[in-house]
Amino acid sequence: MGHIDRTFCRDAALLLRLAKEGCIIEYDFFGMSESWTHTLQFNVEVPSEHDRLRMIRTLIDAGHGSQVVIAHDIYTKHRLKKFGGHGFAFIVEIIIPFYVSKGFTEGELVEILVHTPRRLLTLADKEL
Repeated sequence: MGHIDRTFCRDAALLLRLAKEGCIIEYDFFGMSESWTHTLQFNVEVPSEHDRLRMIRTLIDAGHGSQVVIAHDIYTKHRLKKFGGHGFAFIVEIIIPFYVSKGFTEGELVEILVHTPRRLLTLADKEL
């Protein structure tokens, strides 16, 4: 479930239900919480970095850490540091230290940043 940040972010029960059904929960609005607006969807409330952290913590605590992936949309030049945006290194430079300061373990972060993406993106040779 991509763009979960702007769809079901504040509904923990729904997130847990999606995870229980086997969905991969993908947060990808990191670095855009306070600056994001969408001209066609003024009713969309993008979560703060703290809100996002709490929801990811809820998923991990419920045993769904291997179903969480994170990213950030860098889709226009104004998202690049050169043009005043948060840039490609935002998760590594800002989010990871923030999560560590809030009690996330190295193992939890490695699961989210390495193991789950590797599992999802690996193409295995299979006989047809």
